[in-house]
Amino acid sequence: MSFNVILGAGLIGFGCISLYATFAKPHWFKKREAMKKFWGDKVGKAVHFGGYVVLPIVAGSLILLNAVL
Repeated sequence: MSFNVILGAGLIGFGCISLYATFAKPHWFKKREAMKKFWGDKVGKAVHFGGYVVLPIVAGSLILLNAVL
Protein backbone atom coordinates (compact mmCIF):
# COMPACT_ATOMS: atom_id res chain seq x y z
CA MET A 1 0.00 0.00 0.00
CA SER A 2 1.48 3.32 -1.01
CA PHE A 3 1.81 6.44 1.08
CA ASN A 4 -0.72 8.29 -1.09
CA VAL A 5 -3.42 5.70 -0.38
CA ILE A 6 -2.84 6.03 3.35
CA LEU A 7 -2.75 9.83 3.15
CA GLY A 8 -5.93 10.02 1.06
CA ALA A 9 -7.81 7.62 3.33
CA GLY A 10 -6.59 9.51 6.40
CA LEU A 11 -7.78 12.84 5.04
CA ILE A 12 -11.17 11.41 4.15
CA GLY A 13 -11.41 9.91 7.63
CA PHE A 14 -10.48 13.21 9.25
CA GLY A 15 -13.09 15.01 7.17
CA CYS A 16 -15.78 12.50 8.11
CA ILE A 17 -14.95 12.71 11.82
CA SER A 18 -14.99 16.50 11.58
CA LEU A 19 -18.37 16.33 9.82
CA TYR A 20 -19.78 14.22 12.63
CA ALA A 21 -18.27 16.42 15.32
CA THR A 22 -19.50 19.62 13.66
CA PHE A 23 -23.10 18.60 14.18
CA ALA A 24 -22.97 16.24 17.17
CA LYS A 25 -20.18 17.78 19.29
CA PRO A 26 -19.60 21.41 18.26
CA HIS A 27 -17.95 22.18 21.61
CA TRP A 28 -14.93 20.07 20.52
CA PHE A 29 -13.81 22.87 18.19
CA LYS A 30 -12.20 25.78 19.99
CA LYS A 31 -11.16 27.45 16.72
CA ARG A 32 -14.76 27.48 15.49
CA GLU A 33 -15.76 29.95 18.20
CA ALA A 34 -12.78 32.16 17.34
CA MET A 35 -13.74 32.08 13.66
CA LYS A 36 -17.35 32.92 14.49
CA LYS A 37 -16.18 35.82 16.65
CA PHE A 38 -13.81 37.13 13.96
CA TRP A 39 -15.98 36.71 10.84
CA GLY A 40 -19.47 36.56 12.30
CA ASP A 41 -21.75 33.58 12.88
CA LYS A 42 -22.60 32.47 9.33
CA VAL A 43 -19.26 33.17 7.66
CA GLY A 44 -17.29 31.75 10.59
CA LYS A 45 -19.25 28.49 10.45
CA ALA A 46 -18.83 28.33 6.67
CA VAL A 47 -15.06 28.93 6.83
CA HIS A 48 -14.70 26.28 9.53
CA PHE A 49 -16.86 23.79 7.63
CA GLY A 50 -14.95 24.40 4.41
CA GLY A 51 -11.53 24.11 6.00
CA TYR A 52 -12.14 21.18 8.33
CA VAL A 53 -14.75 19.13 6.44
CA VAL A 54 -14.94 19.92 2.72
CA LEU A 55 -11.27 20.56 2.01
CA PRO A 56 -9.92 17.36 3.65
CA ILE A 57 -12.57 15.19 1.98
CA VAL A 58 -11.98 16.71 -1.46
CA ALA A 59 -8.18 16.63 -1.13
CA GLY A 60 -8.25 13.06 0.22
CA SER A 61 -10.52 11.95 -2.60
CA LEU A 62 -8.26 13.49 -5.23
CA ILE A 63 -5.11 12.00 -3.69
CA LEU A 64 -6.76 8.59 -3.38
CA LEU A 65 -8.08 8.75 -6.93
CA ASN A 66 -4.63 9.72 -8.21
CA ALA A 67 -3.02 6.86 -6.30
CA VAL A 68 -5.50 4.28 -7.60
CA LEU A 69 -5.42 5.41 -11.21
